[in-house]
Parts: sequence; C-alpha cells; structure tokens
Amino acid sequence: MKKVAISIFVLGAIALVAFTLQNNKKEIQEEAKLADITSEAIPVELIHLQVDSSLRPILTTGTFEPSLEIQIVAEAQGKITQKRKRKGEKIRQGQLLATVDNERLKANLLVAEANFEKATRDLQRFEKLIETEAITQRQLEEARLAHKNAQAQLISSKKAYNDTFIKAPANGILNEDYFEKGSYVSPGQELYDLVNTDLLYLNVKVPERDILYIANGQKVLIHSKLFPEKTLEGTVKSVAAKADKSLNYNIEVAVKNTSSLKGGMFVEARFIPQSNRAIHTLPRQAIVGSVKKPTVFVVKEGKAFEKPVVIGASFEGQVEIISGLSEQDQVVLSGQINLKEGTPVKKVTL
Repeated sequence: MKKVAISIFVLGAIALVAFTLQNNKKEIQEEAKLADITSEAIPVELIHLQVDSSLRPILTTGTFEPSLEIQIVAEAQGKITQKRKRKGEKIRQGQLLATVDNERLKANLLVAEANFEKATRDLQRFEKLIETEAITQRQLEEARLAHKNAQAQLISSKKAYNDTFIKAPANGILNEDYFEKGSYVSPGQELYDLVNTDLLYLNVKVPERDILYIANGQKVLIHSKLFPEKTLEGTVKSVAAKADKSLNYNIEVAVKNTSSLKGGMFVEARFIPQSNRAIHTLPRQAIVGSVKKPTVFVVKEGKAFEKPVVIGASFEGQVEIISGLSEQDQVVLSGQINLKEGTPVKKVTL
C-alpha cells in the first residue's frame, strides 16, 4: 500500500512538472512572436518631393573645340625645296610656310607673259589698221582671239606657279605637320593642321525640360578643373531648333580664350535661366542604387517598396527628380540600409 502511494505521488509530480513546462513554453513562444512583430517594423524617416522654383542654374558638361580647324594641303606636284614653319608655331594669314620646286613653272610663266605682251601689241596694232581698212574684219577677230588665248594661258601659268608657295589661309597655330624638306608631294596631300583657339566653341546638350530657359546671347559661366580659381564667361551662339533622338538640344557657346585653354579640354557650363523654373528635388541621401539605375524607397500602407526614378542635376546636397515620383509619395530619407521589398516600417521623427 505504501508503494502504491509513493507511485501515485511520483506520477503526480511528473504531471505537474510537465504542465508547468508546457505553460512556460507557450509563454516563451508568445513573447517571441511579440518580439518578432516589434522587430519587423523598421524605423525610418520620411520625406515628400520638394518643389524648388528659385533661379537654379542649368548644369551640363562638354569639351572645347577650336573656332577654326583647317587642313592645309598641297596644290602643286613636286619636291619640297623649303620648309619655313613647323608644328607648334603661331602663324599669320598669308605667311609663307613652305615651297614646292617651281623652276619649270616659272619658265612657263615667263613664256606666257611674253606671249600675252605680244598678243596685246598685235591687237592694238590691228585695231588701228582696221580704221584705215588695211586689214580685214576677220584678221581683227583672229587677233582678238589670240589675245584672249594668251591671257588665259598667262592666268593658268601664274596660278600653277603661285600654287608652289604654300601659305597660311588664316591666323592660328600649326598643330601638326606631315612632311620634311625634300619630300615629294602631290595635289591634295595634307601638309599641315591649322587651328585657332583665340575663340573656342563649347557644344553641349540640354534636355527639353530646360530648353525654354536658354536663348541666343545668354551668358554662360564656364569652369575647368584645370583652372579652378577662374570663371570664364561665354555667350550662347546658337540653339538647335530640333531635338535629337534622345530629346536633347544642341547648344553652341562661344568663349573668348583669355587663359591657356586648348581644344579638347573638358569643362562644366552653367546656364543662368532668364526666368524662374520649378523643379522637384530630394536630398541626395534618399537615393539608393547605382548612378545609372537610381531608386528610392516609398512607403505604402506601412510597407517599403523600391521605385526607380530619373534624376537630373545635383546641387547643394539636393538631386533633381525628373520622373518616377509624385508629390504625394512618402519617400524614405534614412534607414534604407535595413529595407527590402515589402519590409514593414514605422515613421520616426529625428
């Protein structure tokens, strides 16, 4: 009887322990669920698109091009007898650069000059003789024709001779030369590259949203990383009347070269709009993703969703939002590092 009582007592104790453990397990599971629910809601700071209607500059970049770039080619055939100028030298329009062998052409010119002088004297004599009817009208016409032929031959010989003198067609700098004294050249063969950088042109592209704020004669501020302490001023010379396939418009800006600027240099252009333009912006820190594929997180019904956007210019910590968002969208400003598609969030005020 005593053994039975002990057995019942032991069984009761075991049952009590099991019941207690089961209750504890349920409490632990409930607390875990509550902790999970609490931890899933990521605290984030939210912001809406900001409308900026101040006189913001239109920023773009491009490279300088010389206002003049000419290939100087040979117009005569023969051996180079003189090379007076080399690449890197500054030259004036009409200055002699090189000479092609012209002895034979010079002789031809002397003969053409002599023939023209004789034809001129013959015509003058025949015009006097016709007054006395000493010659026929046909003889006079033949003298006039001979004079014209001699004149044409003189012009042709003079042109061929002058073509042996290679002269600068404009002011500038010889950027390159492609021959040496003694070289044999042919008509059309390139001899020099001539450029003029006294005036530089900057060709840039502007999207259609900005084109209405740019006009001919408008001032443009030019900045180069090579000369960070200097600000150059340019003038809009032309605005494209038609956009390209990417809906950008070509703008040509003329810049007077007051520094050691050269063609091919990369610069930034700042167009100051002639009137205020409204743009939408976000702080730069709201942008996630790569530069080519920028995105933001927007919050809908307490959850975060990643959304692609198209960005424009950046200035003073702000980024222009061209498309992808509306003014009603709630955008995550901070806390994105912990977010995934559909993550629950809660708004906090920092």
